[in-house]
Amino acid sequence: MAQVEVGENTFVAFATQPGNVTVDGTDENSPFTTALLKNVEIPGLSISDMMIRVRNETEALTVGRQVPWDQSNLREQFYFTEQQMLDPAQLSASLSRILSDPDAKKKLQIELASNDLQTAVLIVGQTLRSVEIPAPSGGSAEPVGTRVANLSSTESVAVARQSVVSGLETLIVGASAGEAEKDKAGDLARSIQTELRRLGCYRMQVDGDWGTGSIRALTDYYKNTKQIAPTTEPTVGLLGDLFLRSGRICKQPVIVKAKPAKVASDNGPSQTGPSRKAAKRAQAVPQRPIAPPPDISGGIGIGGVF
Repeated sequence: MAQVEVGENTFVAFATQPGNVTVDGTDENSPFTTALLKNVEIPGLSISDMMIRVRNETEALTVGRQVPWDQSNLREQFYFTEQQMLDPAQLSASLSRILSDPDAKKKLQIELASNDLQTAVLIVGQTLRSVEIPAPSGGSAEPVGTRVANLSSTESVAVARQSVVSGLETLIVGASAGEAEKDKAGDLARSIQTELRRLGCYRMQVDGDWGTGSIRALTDYYKNTKQIAPTTEPTVGLLGDLFLRSGRICKQPVIVKAKPAKVASDNGPSQTGPSRKAAKRAQAVPQRPIAPPPDISGGIGIGGVF
């Protein structure tokens, strides 16, 4: 399939790479369509991030024979499904249930390799809807989400954050117990960058390097949530706060710089008015071609004159 000539702010998805053919598959839908339908309605997933997931899943389903491509000149991110406003109490309860199930916890760690924390919890949580997690011994049999729901809005958020931070300590920090402190800090920073990107505040590469771009994104987050920044460094408490947020917090559009005016020469001012017309006339007049060397072959054999 050839490149499509389209206008600006357009996204074109191809089911496979150039020069290749698509795989039909054996199910009702092709591998590409199967991956697309699985990811297109994930709340708050931009079309660019969705296509990365579709590409990876299609390649896995076809054992590397088919790699979807895309052609994009988007000026800002596009979403098929807006990010849902989720209840912090339910998010906290979902995370607690997942962490209480060893198999679900492993699935969550796998999902975290390609998703932000909130999306990973939502994906894994769907598999636990019919699973009953036994109450912890020696404590109340009432689920965390029920206890939080009975509190006021402010109290429920505080309780949910406390529960989430406790769980994240074991999930992210505890999982890196054998690593150096620098590696732990990098994993935490990477998770916070991913959550900030989900909220629309971080637009750089997620690399775990907590620099000026990350600090600027965090400052933007605090500004839009009307919070006083307690610190600009990555902490588990900050990750818990970001995890419980939903929607797009930072909604500033992408700034498009105007294209610079073209100039006729790098060494002089741009041509305008009569000068430009004179230049066009000069280009229209063809230059006289250089005379070819004389053809002496015509005199050979005629009276011995060369």
